[in-house]
Amino acid sequence: MRDSTTTVTFEPQPIRVGPGEWHIVATYHPSGKQEHISGFRDEVDAKEWLAGNGRQAWLKARGYVS
Repeated sequence: MRDSTTTVTFEPQPIRVGPGEWHIVATYHPSGKQEHISGFRDEVDAKEWLAGNGRQAWLKARGYVS
């Protein structure tokens, strides 16, 4: 597991390239490093990913949860 002092916050945002495309910006704290998770068709889709298993699977794949 990663350093227990690191936390990750998530914020859904529209992609400015085309209509109807969204991504989620994951920000690592305290470093401020950001990673963009793309592939969402709209804000609802992104929020469903956050509320469902998507976020937990993403965190687990990166070693933040077991």
